[in-house]
Amino acid sequence: MAGGVLGRGFLDFMRNLAPNPDDAFRFIPLWLAGFQALSAVAFWLLYRKWKQRGGRESYPPPAVG
Repeated sequence: MAGGVLGRGFLDFMRNLAPNPDDAFRFIPLWLAGFQALSAVAFWLLYRKWKQRGGRESYPPPAVG
């Protein structure tokens, strides 16, 4: 829910910066790219910690049954 509220705030902010206020939707890819960059950093940190702890070689899979 917070993403919707923040997204609306972002579009309102960009509407004030855009030469034509009706073209604020053109900044949606910028919004998406920002969050994809944040998630890429988070996954990279997670992967680095996983490799630090042994990676695939030390992962014990869950037992079946």
